[in-house]
Amino acid sequence: MSRFSDYIQNAFGFSPAEAEGIIESMKKPIGKSIRINTRKITLEKFKLHAKEQWWTLTETDIPEVFLIDRDDTTIALGNTIEHVAGWFYIQEVAAAHPPYLLKKHIANHPDKILDMCASPGGKTTQLADYFPDSLIIANEVNRTRTPQLFDNLDRMGYDNIAVVSCDGRFFQNFPDFFDAVLLDAPCSGEGTVFRDSSIVDHWHEKNIDRIAKLQKQLMETAEAVTAPGGTLSYSTCTLNVMENEEVIDSRLQKESTPLTELFRKRFWPHIEHTGGFFASIFQKKNASQTEHDYPVLAAQGQKNLIVTPATKGEREIVERFISKHLKSTLKNGFLYVTKDGVYFNQRNLGPLAEYFFFVHAGTKIGTVKGNTFTPTHHLWWCLEEVSHIPEFPISSEQWASSINHKQITVDVPDGYYKVSYGRGTVGICSVQNQVLITKNLQ
Repeated sequence: MSRFSDYIQNAFGFSPAEAEGIIESMKKPIGKSIRINTRKITLEKFKLHAKEQWWTLTETDIPEVFLIDRDDTTIALGNTIEHVAGWFYIQEVAAAHPPYLLKKHIANHPDKILDMCASPGGKTTQLADYFPDSLIIANEVNRTRTPQLFDNLDRMGYDNIAVVSCDGRFFQNFPDFFDAVLLDAPCSGEGTVFRDSSIVDHWHEKNIDRIAKLQKQLMETAEAVTAPGGTLSYSTCTLNVMENEEVIDSRLQKESTPLTELFRKRFWPHIEHTGGFFASIFQKKNASQTEHDYPVLAAQGQKNLIVTPATKGEREIVERFISKHLKSTLKNGFLYVTKDGVYFNQRNLGPLAEYFFFVHAGTKIGTVKGNTFTPTHHLWWCLEEVSHIPEFPISSEQWASSINHKQITVDVPDGYYKVSYGRGTVGICSVQNQVLITKNLQ
């Protein structure tokens, strides 16, 4: 018997045989599941497209999330054009519940939402899909994890996300600041045993104590930064009580707590056939509005910011390209520049730049070098008028070939085209000397 087996017997009243059966269930692979990006393709179109690709979709209790089964797995799911184009996010069913539950229980439309521990971006992009007019601030403290987060945000193409990188406890400086907060806390990862069985083989309560201490600090911060009347989600991919009930009860049992619990659930792998997971939702009680003088923590270092507003000249270069080559204009929004590209965001990040150092600022639409703008395929989603742009449909065979060669030989005039595939749109790509350039999609 393992320590974890002994623990779940003592904590939840399972027999030794039941505990071992649960652990065996946890170690079994789970089915692939995906969440559809409804900004890029409707559920109806994706269902039809999947049927035409001989993919089998099985509905879950979240309308946008499906179990997926494919007869032909020659191309890995993550290399399919549907995934690369951002039509879906590969996301475990249980892990998709915190944003879904937040949406179900939210009282008022949120203006600003904080995802406190964002990488790799599944829940962040889910929030952006559910709340298209809200600003989603995604935080990831671990800089080794931000490249994966950036890649996923760019691929999914949401224009209402901005990223910061700081210790989540930093947000204690901004009480009552966010209308909704999602805290998917760093945890021991018991629920991900299907990926790595050593997690439970080496499980020890002493390690849990250390993690739970951080979780309680983050939960205290999440409570503080949620605005009165706002909604807070706390979740982990664990099953033990120390990282779940004891963390949230550390706030609820305080006499002065402003939180009202709305929902809590534990996802058992042997019952739900998902990864192990715990999710809970709270509402912060309304109170008399307190005026806060938030600390100006970023203003002194503006010249060293990774993200800066586009200059008038940089915006003119982008707009000139769009007018000349695409006969269109940008949607209403704001442009930001980093060392690796130009980003479009529907929201003005300027008022928040006094407080936060942004490291990513929306949808990457291209790069500016000298007086030249080179678009990414994501630019398509940020254009005002697109009906006149010529369309070039590609086949699955052409895509399979382009995975290695980064281009497709075509027989159309040079220029920029809306690239389509099946029932959906991939984005803007250029044709040069009868070659459709697809390397930006990879």
